[in-house]
Amino acid sequence: MAIQIKQNAVKAAPERKNPAGQPPKPKSRAGRKPSGKIVVSIRLDPEVVERARATGPGWQARINDALKAAFPA
Repeated sequence: MAIQIKQNAVKAAPERKNPAGQPPKPKSRAGRKPSGKIVVSIRLDPEVVERARATGPGWQARINDALKAAFPA
């Protein structure tokens, strides 16, 4: 009994391009120095997040500073 294998049976996904017509850049951290921080998920009240975001860029760092002050080493 012979088995036949179809080649090219899987179609390749169409190449995606950004609005400028260029292929998307790979998402990687290559070339960046490590942040030294740990990624966590935390649930905060919506009001807290809204007020923190309203302070502008760096709001996550300010929350980090507030948590460090609340839990001194």
